[in-house]
Amino acid sequence: MTHSGVFHADDVFAAAALKILVPSAPVTRTREQDQLTYAVGSDDWVCFDVGDHHEPHKLNFDHHQRSFSLTRENGVPYAAFGLVWKHFGEQVVTQELSAVLEEDSAAFVQEVVEQVDKRLVWAIDAADCGMLSTTSHLREQPELELDVCSLSRVVAMYNPPRTEHQSHVYDDAFLSAVEFAKVLVRAQIQRSYEYLQARHVVDDADDGSPVLVLYNYVPWQAHIKDHHLFVLSPAMSGAGWMVETVQDDYVPRCPLPADWGGLRDAQLAEVSGVEDAIFCHRALFIASAQSKEGAEEMVSKALNLLKI
Repeated sequence: MTHSGVFHADDVFAAAALKILVPSAPVTRTREQDQLTYAVGSDDWVCFDVGDHHEPHKLNFDHHQRSFSLTRENGVPYAAFGLVWKHFGEQVVTQELSAVLEEDSAAFVQEVVEQVDKRLVWAIDAADCGMLSTTSHLREQPELELDVCSLSRVVAMYNPPRTEHQSHVYDDAFLSAVEFAKVLVRAQIQRSYEYLQARHVVDDADDGSPVLVLYNYVPWQAHIKDHHLFVLSPAMSGAGWMVETVQDDYVPRCPLPADWGGLRDAQLAEVSGVEDAIFCHRALFIASAQSKEGAEEMVSKALNLLKI
C-alpha cells in the first residue's frame, strides 16, 4: 500500500523493488485513513511512503512523520525507496543474481546492495527530500545553467495532467512508471554486480606494471591504478586483442604513436612494424592486433617513445 494521487520516484521505485521480489503482489494506492490504519497494523501488508509509521519489523516504511529522522552516515536522508531497499535489498539482489552467485556469497551480495544504494537510491531519496540542486553547468561554459533531467523528473512526467481528477488514471500511470522503474532497478543490480566483479578481476591481474593484461574483458575503467598506462584484453568480438590507453578526463596517460592514427591493416603494419596490427584510432587511445604478442609489441613501442 502507498498513497494515491500524484506520485514521485521514491514511491514508484519502492513499488518496483517490491514487485521484482513478489511479482504477483497487488498494489493499493489510497489515502483513506481506515485502509491505512488496517495496513499499518497488519502483518500481510507492506505500507510505504504513507501511513505515518516507520516500523521495519511491521513492514511500515513512511518518512513523512515529524518523529522521523533517519539518515545515512553521509547525511543523505531516507525516503520510501531507501527504506524499502534497506529492508528488502538483500532479498531482491539475491533473487536477481541467483544464477551467478556462488556459495557463501552473503558478503558479495551486501556489496551489491550498497552499490545499488549508492548509484541509484541515494539520488532518488535526496531528490524526494528536496536536497538536490535542480540545475547543472556545462564543463566548458560554467555560466550556462541547464535543467537536470534526473530519474525523479522522468518519473514525474508519468503523472497525468493536474487537471485530471480520476484516481484510476493516476493508478494506471503509476503502474506504467513502476514497470519503467523495474527495468532500471534490475539494470542497476546487474551493473553493480559487473562493477564489483571487475574490481576483483583487476585487483587479481595487477602485477604493479604499467600494462594490465586481462584474459577476459571486464569494465576496468573505474578500478585502474595510478601506475597503469595500458590495458590489454581479448576483443569482445572474439577477433584479436585490444590495446586501450588509460585516460584521465579523456586524455591518454600514454597516447599511441601519432603516425599510427587512423591507419589499418597492411598500412598500419608497415608504419608500426607490428606484423599483425589491425587498426589504430585516429585519436590514439585504442588499437588492436591479431595476437596478444602483437598487442604487447604495440604497447612496447608506445612506452619506448616515452622512455618508460
